[in-house]
Amino acid sequence: MSSCESSQCVSSPPELNFILPTQKEIGSPHYEWESKKIQSQLPGDILLITATDYEFNSCYSYMKEKIRTWCQNVGIVNFGKFGEKDVKVSLIRSKMGPLPALIVVKNATEHLQPKVVLFVGICASLNQTKAKLGDVVISAKLATYASKKVTADGTPEHRGVRANVSRNIAQLILSAADGWRPPLKHTSSIDPKVHCQSVMLSGPELVDNDDRRQELLKYFPDAIGLEMEGEGLFAAGHELQIEWAVIKGVSDYADGRKKVTADWQPFASTMAASVVYNMFKYPDVIKHWPHYRKPRTTEVSVPGSQSLRLLIGCALALLIALLVYMSYSTPPPVVPRVVPAESSTSPQSAPIQQFLDSIAGTNKGTRVFNGRTIKYSVSGRIHSFKEPWVYDATATDVETGVFVKKKHFDTEDEAIFAAVEDLMKNLKERKIIKD
Repeated sequence: MSSCESSQCVSSPPELNFILPTQKEIGSPHYEWESKKIQSQLPGDILLITATDYEFNSCYSYMKEKIRTWCQNVGIVNFGKFGEKDVKVSLIRSKMGPLPALIVVKNATEHLQPKVVLFVGICASLNQTKAKLGDVVISAKLATYASKKVTADGTPEHRGVRANVSRNIAQLILSAADGWRPPLKHTSSIDPKVHCQSVMLSGPELVDNDDRRQELLKYFPDAIGLEMEGEGLFAAGHELQIEWAVIKGVSDYADGRKKVTADWQPFASTMAASVVYNMFKYPDVIKHWPHYRKPRTTEVSVPGSQSLRLLIGCALALLIALLVYMSYSTPPPVVPRVVPAESSTSPQSAPIQQFLDSIAGTNKGTRVFNGRTIKYSVSGRIHSFKEPWVYDATATDVETGVFVKKKHFDTEDEAIFAAVEDLMKNLKERKIIKD
């Protein structure tokens, strides 16, 4: 079929030179985590993480001598090898999105101790003149768009991260396409490119709308790829101080035609997996990269028997002295507690609390309070391992435009309540409303 990417139809993907495995064919020999077979795979060299079946199957097809196990807090782990010199590879699944990615990278890295963690699979192209269907985009830089400030006139100011990929990966991706032969049945059918020096844009949205695509491209004009897991990978990789990268094939243009280009997903996943294999098939490439090591806890020295007896003796002496002191000490006088007389009139209920109760369980809206129209909204964001997800809220007095933003709360309600309460305090201080 001829290409017609500018309209609602697109060309079919070319044939691969091999057949991808189906889910029924996934299921290499299974061993318990404690077995010698599994423990011999640790620590691993490369950890591959995928978020869809097509992504998983593509990576799986490039592994040899595959075995699998169940790992607590990680799930099913598939072990295998790349190349002739046996580069150790681990392959796992993640749910889509930055938060699941952050959690699975943290848990899997601590158990599998890899040298590098890669999210491999499919992405969208923000600009089809730069990256076409089947091309592979590597995150030389990763930008995030979820965190932003909305100014008084409604203009967003993006405050996400813009980070270079980790140091060793940055050197390796310069040669990612060297010697790469796309696994095509007919090599003349298409000429996919590897974009080694590209900006990958990452966020929580599965974008399939041309207006939204153009909006993102307006604020990130140098971004080529768009995907959902890189933000979580970066957050975890930065905290764990490990090598990381996002390597994904273009399967759509984020312009409302995702269903039309659906057949490109297995093809694009395979292109990405083949580039990863091309980069890491020789063990000397990562021979001197360090494995992840969990930070050691401070060791407490255990005293010898003589010192231990001395410590116990001192503790007993102090205890006896304390008991003797307490037995001869005069107890302090008891000060009678004065309880104020109950008011004959019941206390007035707090109107602010009633207002807060009325907005509980919502994440945005407009309500009237004391004659003022209050607009409020709340959003979540990734924060850290200990607090993976926190909430920020904004409350605005519509008439005056006065607004308050509160950050870092465990729940949506807590964030909204804090913002509204602070706004009320602000309005009182400005004498816009009375106590």
